[in-house]
Amino acid sequence: MKAKLKSESNQKINYIAFQTLIGLRFINKKSVVYFEFTKDDKSERSLWKAHLENAETIKLKLNTTSKDIIKHFENHDFIQISQSYIVNLKFFSSIELKSRKCALLPPYEEKEMIISRAYLNDIKSRFEIE
Repeated sequence: MKAKLKSESNQKINYIAFQTLIGLRFINKKSVVYFEFTKDDKSERSLWKAHLENAETIKLKLNTTSKDIIKHFENHDFIQISQSYIVNLKFFSSIELKSRKCALLPPYEEKEMIISRAYLNDIKSRFEIE
């Protein structure tokens, strides 16, 4: 699921090879805004979807787990906020600690996510909040 490619200027760019329902997609890790575990509209089966900065959505293969995703993104500022969401911290706009609602930067500012109690302490420690 991981790949390193070189750009024309010989700088390494971190890409990930997503195993999708139809094959492999190579995406720059920095362009992933969040992952969502949800039901697929067509098959009615639950799966992880990657939501990209350009508003594109990529459906990951059916047996992908949150542990698989975290393992490949642990050094890229991603954090799990609930059983259904893993978010790139670079796209956080705000977190309301009382309601546990978090808002993202555009184009996902309308996406409503609630941080579960189980993950709130991890997020607080990551941001050094007491």
